[in-house]
Amino acid sequence: MAKVLVADAEWNARNLVKKTLESEDHEVVSVAGFDEALAMIWASMGEKNVPDIDLIITDIKLSGGSGIELIKKLSESGITIPVIVTGGAVPPESVAEAMKAGAIDFISKPFSEDELLEKVDNILKMEKDTFGKLERRAKNLLEVGNLSLADRVIKQMFSIAPSSPVPHFLYYKLLKLRGNEELALKHLQCSLLMDKSYAPAFEEWKRIGEEKR
Repeated sequence: MAKVLVADAEWNARNLVKKTLESEDHEVVSVAGFDEALAMIWASMGEKNVPDIDLIITDIKLSGGSGIELIKKLSESGITIPVIVTGGAVPPESVAEAMKAGAIDFISKPFSEDELLEKVDNILKMEKDTFGKLERRAKNLLEVGNLSLADRVIKQMFSIAPSSPVPHFLYYKLLKLRGNEELALKHLQCSLLMDKSYAPAFEEWKRIGEEKR
């Protein structure tokens, strides 16, 4: 299950996308305008300073702006979220501009539910595969003591899967190695808040509790 932000000025269009994705158990938030979309993204940042959104599906045309402007704004802010752009009768140059700005795919309207789900599933799978590779690399870097590079890799993991407990747990380990116990514990707590059943964080929290007794 992923958390998806849908931005489209047309109610029928965004409602169709919302219902289609919710039928696959995705959590969907839909908005009509540019400012609303940005507000939702900023609101999802919280104290973690990473957005709790796994995918954005935006139309080229939005109330008060455009999907391309939205992508550019995220890029300027250093926010990395995969974006699918949609649109009807969109000129090739606009599609090219969207992809150059950072969109990961484009779907021409009208599109079928199956086409939408295939695009979304492929992108989420790709992001998951990338996340797994980064996780393995971060663990290896922590083991050999290359903390600076491990830091950069873990931050990439945050941008790909902000709602995952894994990067918080790895950052906990990194901060412990750097001697910052107080901040390390906060990341361990965040890992458990993301997923109480995440075994590595649970076992570590249990171990710390037993040592304090």
